[in-house]
Amino acid sequence: MELDPRSRRGFLVHEAARVENRQRDAATECEHTRGAAMRIYRQPIEVHVGLVDGIEGPAEFRWQGRQWQVEQVQARWVLTAPWWESPAARAVRDGGVRLDDPPDGSASPDDLLAERVGWRVVAGRGSARTESRRSGVFELHHATATGWWLDRVID
Repeated sequence: MELDPRSRRGFLVHEAARVENRQRDAATECEHTRGAAMRIYRQPIEVHVGLVDGIEGPAEFRWQGRQWQVEQVQARWVLTAPWWESPAARAVRDGGVRLDDPPDGSASPDDLLAERVGWRVVAGRGSARTESRRSGVFELHHATATGWWLDRVID
């Protein structure tokens, strides 16, 4: 099946924009973490939600047997799932399948619209009154389907 050249041109422009966005995001991330070590963990964690800085989100979390108290929310963002890459979207695009009739019966419209919420927080453990208080910057993600995850730690 040949694509209309105009569609292909639009696809290439869209793909170029995606690459440019990834490069910009990587540059921004490097700028935020300049001079710091970043470790990627991607581990499930237990989170208690509450108010921090007037924002509802993670107030404390347990990771590797230790309790961390969120002191500050530095950033919050929403990551949309790449629904256009899902098997259901490919079936609709390539095979003329209706959206309400997924090919294998496993995909639902909710799967195609799944989102993750990301949080960059400063959290500490120990008493705020003692000098032994340890703090760090953590990136946490939450999705309804998978729960809470610790994605990265920035020292």
